[in-house]
Amino acid sequence: MSGEHYKVGEFQAWDVTRYMSGNMAQALQYVLRCDIKSVGAEATQDLQKAIDFIENWAANNDIPAMGSSIDVIQTEHVLNEILHRSSEWKRQIVKQIFWADMVGDLTGGLETGQQHMTSNVIPAIRAEIARRENAA
Repeated sequence: MSGEHYKVGEFQAWDVTRYMSGNMAQALQYVLRCDIKSVGAEATQDLQKAIDFIENWAANNDIPAMGSSIDVIQTEHVLNEILHRSSEWKRQIVKQIFWADMVGDLTGGLETGQQHMTSNVIPAIRAEIARRENAA
């Protein structure tokens, strides 16, 4: 089966991303494949592509919340397995991409997914890019 560069343990990214919006699914896939399919400069490019997809997602005011809560429940065990087998820096980013896509632009008194991506996740990915560039 193709897509081995998206595989973490027994699951592949699409086991989670099929329930997500297009841009956030792409962002999650680029983060997950970093250091698996891509290394060095290619890994940094993958992380930048993740930022590009997140920025496009956050720039629009018509962000839907992810499908139904059933989709989230069905996906949670897969996501947890992927997170368990991922690097620490990936865990936080992937978890937050999934969360932001789940809530979309809903507020309910909390920070919107858009705000969270802009204020927390994009800076975390940029910090990982900087760490890699400084190590090279």
